[in-house]
Amino acid sequence: MNAQQYAGGGSGRGRLAPLLIILVVLCCLVAAATIAGYFFFRPQPVEARPVVLIESPAPGSRVEVGQMVTVRAVARDPAKITRIELWVNGELIAAQSSTLPRGTSPFPLTTYWTPGSPGSYTLSARAFNAQGTHAHSSIVVEAFALADGDEDGVADDADACPSEPGSPLADGCADRDGDGVADGEDSCPD
Repeated sequence: MNAQQYAGGGSGRGRLAPLLIILVVLCCLVAAATIAGYFFFRPQPVEARPVVLIESPAPGSRVEVGQMVTVRAVARDPAKITRIELWVNGELIAAQSSTLPRGTSPFPLTTYWTPGSPGSYTLSARAFNAQGTHAHSSIVVEAFALADGDEDGVADDADACPSEPGSPLADGCADRDGDGVADGEDSCPD
């Protein structure tokens, strides 16, 4: 082999080396783009949130002022519920914490609330899971007052004596001795 042929063979390798370097750099760029795309486009884990439902009273219910209302709520979460609360118009009415350290699911709450005056009330149940995440559900109920013209605590439609103050024990009629018999029917009213 002469020197010129040897040099010609060397120049072929000289052209191959830059192509190999370009090919390696392209492979590295594709690998880097693939890894970046995986971290950028992979789905992010969704933070678990409790699901809260107020079972009673029903939304839009009408409740009587001064009458106790049973409120039932239930919360569920795969991460377990550790606490549930009842709020009425922004005021905490009742709260219950799980006796289990990691919580429970479903977590029910049954409590009682009495509306003090006519109007709209927003009832909200808030639940907290073991991860500290919370959620709530709200309903609106309307409280109404029955007519009680003599203001004796017995509604006019159930008051045997709607124009005179009386005793709830005597169907709204006067009962001076408090025995539950209206004075007009009581042989011993005193």
